[in-house]
Amino acid sequence: MVGVRGRAAKQNRGVARACLALLALVALIALVSFAGCGGGDSGGSPADASSPEAATAEAAADATPPPYQQFPIDLPVVHDFGGPRLTHPNIVAFVDPADERRPAFTALLQSIGASDYWQSVTKEYGIGPLGTVTVSNFPSTLPESLSAADLATLRRRARA
Repeated sequence: MVGVRGRAAKQNRGVARACLALLALVALIALVSFAGCGGGDSGGSPADASSPEAATAEAAADATPPPYQQFPIDLPVVHDFGGPRLTHPNIVAFVDPADERRPAFTALLQSIGASDYWQSVTKEYGIGPLGTVTVSNFPSTLPESLSAADLATLRRRARA
């Protein structure tokens, strides 16, 4: 049993030596890398920086292409397959009655349908001006989550 422990200890020392050698190599590479990264000037005087040769060199450095390939971006295209359209969409918004921004929010919703913005954003999709805009109060307390049926109930109450 003593022989097995001795062999394991020798193997562990060999692994430790290899790790130390690797660590020393990494430290040497880092030292050489940092030594070559001087932040000082290139040895010329400040008067040299304003010379025409320096300006030409700077312009050439600025004109180098970026390190990545540039390519045109393909924007999404909407295809019309003849399905139904919202020609006059209706909006039902639920707002907290205690929210002091409610009047501004209501005014925005009521004015956006007739605005040039709405027409420019929706015209290419065949959407017309807004129909009715209804702003309703939330119930006193909303649950943590709403199902589709709960949301439909809220909508029916808002229209009533």
